[in-house]
Amino acid sequence: MKKFIVLFFLLFGLFLGAQDKNTVSTYVSYRYNAIPDFIFKPFFEEFQSVDGHSFSLQASFKTGNFAYTLDLDMMNLAAEEGFWRQKEKAPDYLVIDTTYLNLGVNFEWFFNFTPKFEMVSSLGVGLGIFLGEITKYKTAGYTNTPKLFKKDDLKPPVFAHLLISLGFQYEVYKIQEKNPVFFRVNFGFKNSFFAGTSIGYQF
Repeated sequence: MKKFIVLFFLLFGLFLGAQDKNTVSTYVSYRYNAIPDFIFKPFFEEFQSVDGHSFSLQASFKTGNFAYTLDLDMMNLAAEEGFWRQKEKAPDYLVIDTTYLNLGVNFEWFFNFTPKFEMVSSLGVGLGIFLGEITKYKTAGYTNTPKLFKKDDLKPPVFAHLLISLGFQYEVYKIQEKNPVFFRVNFGFKNSFFAGTSIGYQF
């Protein structure tokens, strides 16, 4: 985790040094994440709903109506412990309580409706690691003691993500002439569907 934080602030420092006529902003974001049940239904006759929360810190380097954004994100995904059964197969018992710690680069396009209100579309990629637990117990049937059976750790060592989002941003206040504060809401997909809000400050 320390390596992710050091890399984030190193790249953010490079962004600050390259301001010139461009703008640099920071955002603090919250998202609610969920994998809808309809994703699982074609493959499982029995499953548990998966959702969670994420918090992220972003540094955005903007020129004109385009921005590069560095995104350090901590995404939690969890489900009730329980049986998952694929069609025509014996059930497995899954424990899902994990945090996806990731670093990504997002490309953002801004569409101005008014000087203070704009739409933001984003496309991004990144890599991260899973902390916590994603464990499958091979029960071969329903049992009251599923954790006594053979278990497999399903956490991958490194995992990539794709981000697609659409949002709206409003300038709510100016601390100084060149230092506005933004409020943003956005919806999209980052290996799960999400809805979230952000508070941003432009340097």
